[in-house]
Amino acid sequence: MAIITFSFSGVYKDALISKQKTASIVLGDKKIGVGESVLVTVSDEDNLYDGNSLNIIGTGVIKKEEVKLVKDIDEGQAKRCSYNNISELKEGLKHWYDADDRTVVTYFEFDIEFRGETNYEKSK
Repeated sequence: MAIITFSFSGVYKDALISKQKTASIVLGDKKIGVGESVLVTVSDEDNLYDGNSLNIIGTGVIKKEEVKLVKDIDEGQAKRCSYNNISELKEGLKHWYDADDRTVVTYFEFDIEFRGETNYEKSK
């Protein structure tokens, strides 16, 4: 069985730990499955792809997943992703994925069980 990893930019670390961020959106149609476990990591840099290591902060369980267009994301989903409103969420999706209202994304809600951080180097 494959280990599924949710890797987040360092800008989301505090929101994840405080449980302000209980959802995430990824580009495309990415089915994982409700009830599946995921490894949750946070980059040591604000830009996930510029970090040279990831910190494992815990494991998560997928509670909900929905494939949808960006234009169909609602206010509650934006807030669970740790944004104040839909406009901010759309700006974030534009920044991270160059997404617009017609972009297909997958929305995930999750519960995280935290543990002491474990650092590992990203493969080059």
